[in-house]
This record gives sequence, C-alpha cells and structure tokens, in this order.
Amino acid sequence: TYGQISQYADNLARNLKDLGLVTKRSYDFEGDHKIIGIFSRNCSEWMITDVACQRDSTTSVTFYNTLGDKSFDHIFEQTNVSTVCVSNDGVKNLIKYYKEFNFQSLKNVILYDLTLYTDEKMFKQLEETGLKIYSFKSLIEDKNSKTELVLSKPETLLTLCYTSGTTSLPKGVKITQNMMFCDSDSIEDSGLILCKNDTHLSYLPLAHIMERLVILTMMYKGGLSCFIATGD
Repeated sequence: TYGQISQYADNLARNLKDLGLVTKRSYDFEGDHKIIGIFSRNCSEWMITDVACQRDSTTSVTFYNTLGDKSFDHIFEQTNVSTVCVSNDGVKNLIKYYKEFNFQSLKNVILYDLTLYTDEKMFKQLEETGLKIYSFKSLIEDKNSKTELVLSKPETLLTLCYTSGTTSLPKGVKITQNMMFCDSDSIEDSGLILCKNDTHLSYLPLAHIMERLVILTMMYKGGLSCFIATGD
C-alpha cells in the first residue's frame, strides 16, 4: 500500500543517513549534493529508494546494464558515488567494473532483496570485493531513529539521468524536482489522463526519464504500478 511504501521510504532515508551511506559529492556545478547510485532493473525497491531520496534531499544517479564499461567508469569519475543500490541482474557487472576500474569513491553496496531473488552467493561475491554490503530488507526496518530528514525543495536536484551514449560518452542531465513536476503535465497534455483507478505495467527502464516520469505521475495520482517478477 501507499502507507507501507511511505513508512519503508522514511525508514530507508533515516537509516541511510545514520549509517553514513549517502555522502555529499561535488559535480560540475555549484555546491555539493548528496548522491546515491541506483543500478537496478525495475522493481519496488527502486521506487522505495526514489521516494526515500526525495524525503531527504538526495540526488539519485541511474545506471543500467547496457551502458558498457567505459560509460560506467565515466559516470563514476564524474559523480564520485560512494553507495550503489544493485539488483540481482547487475551484481556480476558491478563486480566486474569495480575490479576493472578500481572505483576509488565506491565504498558501499545495497543489494535489493525485498521482492527480487537473491541468495548468500550474491552477498559473498560482493563482500569479496572488500566493499561493505547491506541488505535492502534491513535498511527499510524501523530502527527507532530520531534523525531529522530534510525534505526536497522545488530546486533540489532530483536525479542525474545519463543518456545512452549514442554520441560518445553518456551525458548527465540535471533534473530538479520542479522540472519533473512540470513535465508530468505533459502526459495530460498528450491526452493521456491518469487516475487512481489506472494500472501501469512498468517495463521501460526506470533509468530513462520517460518511465520515471510516468511512474512518478502514477504515484502522484494514487494509481497502481506493477513490475514483472523473476525467479532465480
């Protein structure tokens, strides 16, 4: 339910803050920003993380498997991400790229294990890299934290959305909260009127802005979003 997602997101935001998993990083514009990476297929964990970031003025950096090795290295070099959330299908590539490029900024990995299949082997493979590994399930638990959250403002940077890199290396597009909110109007302008009685099957990559826009609009409207489940 929306109530459960809200509670999970609050717990996650506070636990990320208490454990120091979201740290400030400089990008190619003024000021430092709290940044966390999301390297995952579409799933409930992805959206809970997105909401948690917005609850505490944190910017998400999105990755996807088809980026390629050079693009991964390029994004890490630009953002200096210290924590990356990863789904089961991305574990192998994350380990490969970490060993190949020796990302100096990467310290922590959060393995999505709430709705997606994981096993001890995945945790062990990640731990063997020397990185600190966290279970997503443990981070959405209520730890009775009293940490105050700083809610995002209209000018807060919601996400760094990287292009697919069809023209050389990917380019990070800086999207604020206000930009995303205004863009949601374009859906209704197109003639597609979404409401709380609608159901959305999320299959376009959430790392791309179109799907992100649609699913956040669905949440805003109070509708139902569905993800394609997979086994092992």
